[in-house]
Amino acid sequence: MALKSTERFFLTLAASTLAIYGCGEPTTFPPMPPQTVSLKYGNPDSDKTRCSCASSRPAFLRNSGASAKRVQWQVSRRDRISGQLYAPQLGDSLLPPTGGGEGQFVGCSIDDPATSCRFDASYTINSVSAMMSVSSALVSTLGTRVAASAASCQAICSAPNSGSDGSCLTLGVRYSEAVAPVRVMLEGAVASGTEVKKTDILLRLGLKPGDDRCERSDVTNDNGLLSNSGPSSCQFRSRDLPKSALIAAGVAVINGKQSGMSLILPELAAYRAIGAATSVGLVGEQQGDKTSPLVQFDGAGADKLNARYGGPLQSLSRIALAGRPPQTVMQTANGCIAVDEAVQ
Repeated sequence: MALKSTERFFLTLAASTLAIYGCGEPTTFPPMPPQTVSLKYGNPDSDKTRCSCASSRPAFLRNSGASAKRVQWQVSRRDRISGQLYAPQLGDSLLPPTGGGEGQFVGCSIDDPATSCRFDASYTINSVSAMMSVSSALVSTLGTRVAASAASCQAICSAPNSGSDGSCLTLGVRYSEAVAPVRVMLEGAVASGTEVKKTDILLRLGLKPGDDRCERSDVTNDNGLLSNSGPSSCQFRSRDLPKSALIAAGVAVINGKQSGMSLILPELAAYRAIGAATSVGLVGEQQGDKTSPLVQFDGAGADKLNARYGGPLQSLSRIALAGRPPQTVMQTANGCIAVDEAVQ
C-alpha cells in the first residue's frame, strides 16, 4: 500500500506532559514500570585514564535488563570560574545488557583538561526505548531491529502487514477515545500560537463543559511550550480491544475475557514544539519518564500487551495512507500503536 503522505509536527514532552479533555475520569497516577536503565557515577579519581582532572568521577549508563535499549541522554556543563551554564549537549546510545559490569562510559564529572579542568559536567537520561523486531518488508530500510521512535513507528505502522503481524497494534476508530482529545488539543494550540480555550477544544470534540470531569485548564502556548494543568491525573480508556488485534499481538483470546487500553495523564503537563508550526501532523519526543503519560493495558493478556506496546508515551504522530483513514500513531517506550481517526 503506497504512502500517500506523512504530515509531521515535532513536539517535545518537557518535564511533564499534556493532559487532555473529554470523557476522562480523575484517577491516581499509577507507579511507572520498573526502569532497567540507570546512570551511575564512579568514585572521584577512580578512572584517571579517561577522567584525568582532580576529583573527577566517571559516568556510566547501565542496563540491568535482558534486552538492549536505546538511551537518549544529555550532558550539562557549568563554568567553574564564571558560573555560566551552557546549553545541554545530547547523546544517543545503544545500550546492551550490562549485568553487574560498570556499564557504558559517557563522560566525566569534571572535564576538558585543555582548559585546566574548568567545567563541571552532569549527565541526565532523557528517554529509554525498546529495540523492536522488524518485518521482512522493512529490513532493507530499518534493519532487523530498530529502536522505538516516532520515525520508526511511522514506518512500521505504515507497512501493509503491520496490523496482522503484530509489529504495530492497529485499532479502528472505535478505539480512538483515549487518543483523539490530546491530538485535537495539540493541533489547536499549535495552530493558534497562543492560548486555546478549553471550551473551544470541547466544542471540536462534540462535548459540553460539564463533560470535562478532569477539570483541565486552558492550553497556553509560550514560544512553543504548550502547557495546562488539573487537580488530578486523568484516565481515558478505550473500548474493549478487538479479537483480531489480540491474535496479531500473540494474546490468547478467551471467551468472556476482555482487554482494554488506557491513556493515563499526570496533573501537570507541557509539550515543547521543535518543528515548523505550519505543519499539520504531530510528532512528540519525550524528555524524562517520571511525569509522562502512561499507556496501560488491562484484562486478558495485559502483561504481554504492556510489555510489547505499553509504557510511557514518547511520541504522537499522524500518517495518511492511500486506502486507509488517517491514523494517530502512538510510540511508547516499548512499541507502536496506530488508531484510526474519525473523518471530519
